[in-house]
Amino acid sequence: MVNHSVVMALSNLSILLCMAAQLVKRREVEAPDLYSGMAPVLRANLVLLYIYATVCKVNEGFLDPELSCAATMLE
Repeated sequence: MVNHSVVMALSNLSILLCMAAQLVKRREVEAPDLYSGMAPVLRANLVLLYIYATVCKVNEGFLDPELSCAATMLE
């Protein structure tokens, strides 16, 4: 599975879980309450995605012109 698909699936799952939690609590879904419930979860998901992408980029070969495409992309 591609990383983007995993992130999208987790985001969609968190939205559905927030909707289900609101339905259990109040028997209705209101947009402001739904947003306040799912926004922190989606923000945390995005921060974890950025951390994962940063850690994947940091390696010894990233700036080595013989191994990396960074030098070619710079031109």
